Amino acid sequence: MTEAADSRTARAPTLVSPWGTGGTGTPDAIDAFTIRHTFDGVLWAPHPVPEEKQELVGCLLLGHVQLLALELTADAPLLQGAWRGTAHHVLASTHRMLEADVGTSQGDLYGLATLCRALLTLHQHAGPPTCLTGRTTESRPRP
Repeated sequence: MTEAADSRTARAPTLVSPWGTGGTGTPDAIDAFTIRHTFDGVLWAPHPVPEEKQELVGCLLLGHVQLLALELTADAPLLQGAWRGTAHHVLASTHRMLEADVGTSQGDLYGLATLCRALLTLHQHAGPPTCLTGRTTESRPRP
């Protein structure tokens, strides 16, 4: 984000991906373990998030959702068929939730965690299927 020194030339801050213009297109660019640990703590915990930790968890989930939304926006063209349609649906839901100024209530945390899980799954699915596209480097002896 940049800020102008003079208020007459000031512009609204712009969101810039830390990896340049758009996502990286690889599932290794993000810490999937940490993201999964965060949303699992909300979705699968036997008890709701304690009140004193709701703000922290909400900030973590919001950051994860914003990062993954940027990545999935760049990855969506790599997806095929229903996966692409699902990605567009999840991105639209993400933008609606972010525009609604999501809070830190239990319902909001659950909604953010659910979106985070969907975004991560779609982002990881967009990675190249290396088992199908990788070249064989070993040579086989001819009979």
